[in-house]
Parts: sequence; C-alpha cells; structure tokens
Amino acid sequence: MRSRYSAFVLGRLDHIEKTEVPEIMPPTAPQDGPDAQPNAPVWCGLDILSTTDGQEADTQGVVEFVAHYKHKGQEGTLHERSVFTKKNGAWLYQSGKQVAAVSAQIGRNDPCSCGSGKKYKKCCGA
Repeated sequence: MRSRYSAFVLGRLDHIEKTEVPEIMPPTAPQDGPDAQPNAPVWCGLDILSTTDGQEADTQGVVEFVAHYKHKGQEGTLHERSVFTKKNGAWLYQSGKQVAAVSAQIGRNDPCSCGSGKKYKKCCGA
C-alpha cells in the first residue's frame, strides 16, 4: 500500500501498473513521472487506518486508508478500503471501495491536515 502511494506521489505509473491484478485493471498510459498527469492531485499524506489479514501466510488482505491531497486549490481526502491479493509472493491491488470523499475548506493559518505540524500555507497550501 505504501509503495503504491509513493508511486502516485512520484508519478511512477509503471509501479502502479506492476502492483495491480492484471486481469481486472486496464493498462495505464506509458508516460511516467510527475509531468505525466499535469491535472493530477498533489498528494500530501497517507494515514493507514486499519488492516485485515495480509500476513505472510495469507493470500488476501484489506487496507483502509485516508490519503490527503490538494487539487485546484482545494484540499480533500480519499478514504478507501482496498483489497490486495497475493500472487507469486507479491501483493497486488485487486479492488477498492471509496468510503468517503471529503473536500474541506481550510484556513491559511490552520494546521495542515497532512499531519506535518506546519500551517497549511507553509505546507500543502504553498
């Protein structure tokens, strides 16, 4: 889960594609890097809320997370429960169900919701 989040932050679409169950996921665009998707949100932080299964002996696991982002001047969150399947020793993203998507107005001097401890204007609001 964390490697996929990092890949989204860095625009590494190749890693996203490698960590998806190929039978159910459409192929991504071949272009990679932060400029590959100019309208993509800026990811500001990831909170893992819970995990179910996903241990060495398991073949499936569930991760519930909240990813914080900024898009077109607005701050928001993506709250999802993702199902991962283990194939050939590697964990692959199988599916996800959005729990809630909240777009919040935040003041420039409010603490940033990404958890950095900085003011919003000096962090994700910059």
